[in-house]
Amino acid sequence: MKLYAIGVGPGAPDLLTLRASKILERVPVIFSPLSAMGTTSRALDVVRGVIDPSRQQVVELTFPMQKEQDELESEWEEAAGEIVEHLRRHGEGAFITIGDVSLYSTFIYVQRILEAEHPDLLIEMVPGIPSFSAMTALMGMPYGQGDDRIAILPATFGPERIAEVLRDFETVILMKVNRVIDEVLDTLERLGLTEHATFVTKCGMPDQEVVHDVRALRGQRPSYFSILLVTKTARPSGTAVAPPPPHLASRIHLDAATKADGMSQPARVQPARAEGPPAEPEVPSKPGGKLFLVGFGPGNHDHLTFRAKAAIGEADVIIGYRTYVRLVRDLIQGKEVHYTGMTEELERARKAVSFAYAGRKVALISSGDVGIYGMAGPALEILKEKGWRRGCGVEVEVVPGVTALSACASILGAPVVHDFAAISLSNLLTPWEVIVRRIEAAARADYVIALYNPKSGRRTQQIAETQKILLRYRRPDTPVGVVKSGLRQGQRVVQTTLADMLNHEIGMLTTILIGNSTTFTYEGLMITPRGYQHKYELPTLEGAVADASEAMMAGATLGIDPFLGRKKGTVE
Repeated sequence: MKLYAIGVGPGAPDLLTLRASKILERVPVIFSPLSAMGTTSRALDVVRGVIDPSRQQVVELTFPMQKEQDELESEWEEAAGEIVEHLRRHGEGAFITIGDVSLYSTFIYVQRILEAEHPDLLIEMVPGIPSFSAMTALMGMPYGQGDDRIAILPATFGPERIAEVLRDFETVILMKVNRVIDEVLDTLERLGLTEHATFVTKCGMPDQEVVHDVRALRGQRPSYFSILLVTKTARPSGTAVAPPPPHLASRIHLDAATKADGMSQPARVQPARAEGPPAEPEVPSKPGGKLFLVGFGPGNHDHLTFRAKAAIGEADVIIGYRTYVRLVRDLIQGKEVHYTGMTEELERARKAVSFAYAGRKVALISSGDVGIYGMAGPALEILKEKGWRRGCGVEVEVVPGVTALSACASILGAPVVHDFAAISLSNLLTPWEVIVRRIEAAARADYVIALYNPKSGRRTQQIAETQKILLRYRRPDTPVGVVKSGLRQGQRVVQTTLADMLNHEIGMLTTILIGNSTTFTYEGLMITPRGYQHKYELPTLEGAVADASEAMMAGATLGIDPFLGRKKGTVE
């Protein structure tokens, strides 16, 4: 078996290398990373003119753009298994990726697994033109000259470490800048390097954009395919550059004005601004659309409701977070499926509403209950923005599901029998100061507390601060249950204490249940009394059980139901 790992260049088909083209014309199967929201793969778009679908199979593989290591490993292992399965059948194949296959490539993740688990597999790396080389060619400006020191690093490296690199190197290329653009702009401004920065998104692709005044990017969310170049020795951004080569000039968004010498002004992204009166509320373009907002429970189909299964079956379009789609894939065979990564909830909601307004039947899915940290809220907000009204032609149905809280509680025993509070520690949509006030209030009120989204790859301090707050109000030995992937594949359960809980694995797939002042553990079960021992003067759970047994024995003799307090067969 042989696998070619091929970098197809920055996005322009004519920047594909001859060697890559010859291999792609020949191999029987081509593996392509699947992009978000069901749109076609960028790498696949580049090679469409080279491959022949009538005799070659294209296999799209899932690679999530997020940092939950346990979930990522599962995706990579699944992709590796699928690659090997096809290679055993076909003998050889090619994995394609944008840019150069050895630089921040999706293939790198799966290569390690393939080499470890399939030593008989031959892997040949075929290099491609990296995006930053295409960018500087587009701009007509070098990114290295003389004794220049060049650094290439992800923008997620951290502001202080990026600042250190910017001080030490003449040229710095920041990849993966899309999610931290404001942090990067703050760092550039602090170091006085804003005028030395140039930004390009989707370089070489039909919808590429160039920004010389990078301050215009503040508050925006650029494409994943974005680069920021900071160079101290080349021409500063904002100066005129020669027109880009024809193969890179496609649809560059330029200002209307041009210089007197005929050269184009630097391109820039214009921030959106409202002009004129607000638009009238939209109305459905086609009748018959329906939006199902579906909670499918913890992910194990044993806990899927009949109604949720029927709604998913009735829909012809499925939209969800990548992991959710994978959990129900056996229920959505043959359907049109769209998905995004984590933090892109509004994009999913807009897509779902748009399909429903076009007369389609759409299921927007969430694990757990769709109304608890799920997609029901964002979707209904989008519908309100569009002026949706009952009877307008688009029907909306919210389908509840078994919550993560309920699923995890059932695994642990009965920790939420009494009053409880559910708090998400994610501060992407809620300021951390607000979350802290809620934790304080729940702790003071002695609620059992369920923590959702307790920790992520970047968000690591919130759970530690939460523990400190809770320890001011709860005993260190307060029972705590830490459940990962409750009632689905990969489930892990730890019973621990409030003082010890940070010593265990915690991530975005984890739900944490923290007991109140009366919660205790018994025979591996986490139990919160509901107060019956006080009502009936039963000092302990053991006493309650003993008294109940005694009552049953007496009731059997006298014909009395001990739980109802009356003779069997009598009616009050």
